[in-house]
Parts: sequence; structure tokens; C-alpha cells
Amino acid sequence: MVKLIKQKMRAFCSKSRRKKVVQQLNEENHLEKCSIICSNCIGAILLHDLHLRFDSPTVNLWFEAADFVEFVENLEHYLSVPLTQVQMDTKLGYPVGYLEGKVKIYFQHFTSPEQAVEKWEARKKRVDIDNLFLICTDRDGMTKELLERYLQLPHKKIIFVSHKDMVLGEECIYVPGFENEASLPDMSSWADCKGHRYYEKYFDIVGWLNK
Repeated sequence: MVKLIKQKMRAFCSKSRRKKVVQQLNEENHLEKCSIICSNCIGAILLHDLHLRFDSPTVNLWFEAADFVEFVENLEHYLSVPLTQVQMDTKLGYPVGYLEGKVKIYFQHFTSPEQAVEKWEARKKRVDIDNLFLICTDRDGMTKELLERYLQLPHKKIIFVSHKDMVLGEECIYVPGFENEASLPDMSSWADCKGHRYYEKYFDIVGWLNK
């Protein structure tokens, strides 16, 4: 009970201070647009905070690691094919769809298959292939092999890593405190009571975007 109360107090303090963090992010940001291809919800939250349009279909959804790597390895191809087999998953409570029956996409923050298809098809047309930023984490089945394939991609990219046995390079950001966990937590959750999310606390993500 005490732990729960502390968690709620921490969340309240973080949210109340979030406005200052967002203001600072916007003061530092000089982008008018960018296409963030992300394996989970980090991209959507970041674009929302920076008041940037969703010029990417990978917002408010998530991929398993193997599917995300396949998707970004063949990005232009998968952006050219229609989203299919989009149905409500009764157990999950949100739509799930496929690209060519191969890449599975979990539309966690969508209320219907129709909405998922509409937003995906509209946003994929806005992607700027020459101005891509790729973000993924070690969640959802990321392995050393998948990471190595991901790091070979010819795009600007970043991956947040906590596993000690993963190869670390300049594209990898180490987030401390989770060495004994199976993977990182939700990187968009609160890292401290100052209103920072994990992906902001350990990396200058706005500076990275503006390089």
C-alpha cells in the first residue's frame, strides 16, 4: 500500500513538472518536420511534445523486435503495400494487422480496425525517406542478432540497451538500473520526479534530432 501511494505521488509530481520539460524541449528544437520510425510509443510522445505532425505511420502502436527489424530493413517496400488482415484482438482489446502477412503490428492505442487502417495509410504517405530517425529498444524480443542487423541499417538511429551482453556502440544508449531485468521498462514512463521520461533522462534526444 505504501509503495502504491509513493508511485502515485511520483507520477503526480512528474506530470505537474512535465510542462517545464516540454517547454525546454521546444526551445531547443529547430525541426519543422521529421519522420520517426519507432518500434513503440516513444515516437508518438516525442512528436506530440515537439508539436510536430505525425509524418510516420508508426505512432500509437508497437512491433515485436523481429518484425520491426524486418520492417525497417525493407522500409520503402513495406510502405508501398497495403495493411491487411486488420482485426480486433479480443484478448488484447485493440486491433492487430499485418503487412504481407509477415510483419505484425499491434495498434494498441486505436479503437477499431477501420481507424488503424485509415491512420496507417494516411501517415505512411508523409514519410520523408531522406529524413529518417529510427528508434527501438531492447523490449519485445530483441536479440543480439536482431540488434546487429538493426545497427547495420544506413539510417540515423538509436537503440536503448540495458543488457550487459549486447554489443554497445555509438548508436546504443545504456540505461542503468535494469541489469537484472529481462528488458528495459517502458521508456516513455517517468524516470524521475522532475518530469523527465527515461528516453530524455539518459540521452539528448532533441539534440540528436537536430543534428
